[in-house]
Amino acid sequence: RLGVPVDFSAQELKRAYRQLSLRLHPDRAGGSTEAMAAVAAAHDCLADAACRRAFDEGAQLERRQGQGPLAQAVERHYRPERFPHEPFGDPFAHARGGEERRQRADARRREQAASGVAASPLPEAAEAEAAKEEL
Repeated sequence: RLGVPVDFSAQELKRAYRQLSLRLHPDRAGGSTEAMAAVAAAHDCLADAACRRAFDEGAQLERRQGQGPLAQAVERHYRPERFPHEPFGDPFAHARGGEERRQRADARRREQAASGVAASPLPEAAEAEAAKEEL
């Protein structure tokens, strides 16, 4: 939001904050209280070393169950130098999502079996076959 580079100095942060606060101040045309509050919160977080470290690690992001994949994806996207070079992408990315899909499919099959609903892969084909038999 402040538009500073990743390796900003204290002077760059201060300059960016002053420019945005002058432009977005509620007393100026086009300014708003919400925008000014967001800029002030960003400045306060980036000025504090502990808060900045937590921000760099993605602590403000919504966490999912397991917490690993989201944090790792964010870190891979914004800090690729921390990971080994993979010129053709992650070779195991397709395998990670497959387990979840299999678990969901198995759960769906168990629910259908418990409710007594026969799972037909192509219900239209079954109807067409029944129509042929009637003729």
